[in-house]
Amino acid sequence: MLALALLVPLALGALAMVGLGGSGRSSAAVALPQKCAQGRAPRAGDVVPGFPLPASTVVESRSRQRGARVVRARLSGPLFPARDFFARRLPARGYVLGAGDAEAYEAETDFAGNGVRGHLKLNTSFDCPGTTDLAIVLR
Repeated sequence: MLALALLVPLALGALAMVGLGGSGRSSAAVALPQKCAQGRAPRAGDVVPGFPLPASTVVESRSRQRGARVVRARLSGPLFPARDFFARRLPARGYVLGAGDAEAYEAETDFAGNGVRGHLKLNTSFDCPGTTDLAIVLR
């Protein structure tokens, strides 16, 4: 039983690593399944001008919490390509990545630049397989 408990995370990690090789094409450009596209396309005021978002981003909600703006969205595709998208595109747009971490089903990072600072969190969506949940908190 212990061996099985160790094998499952290793197998999932191996599958995730295989998914990172790819063709260099971002899976984020693939459209969301209809049942998961409950929201709208991003608007200019959702985040900040020039903030990179994958083409498949569907904004589900915007709110204010403790003085911060919170944007919740869904992306087509698995977690790791989405993580890699932000790891490349945020610095390319002038943001410095800060403290962050990643596990099998989530990745997060602080960021600062272009007059804002914030936190970005990605989670594998279990209620809508094949998608990734995104939360951006701007302070």
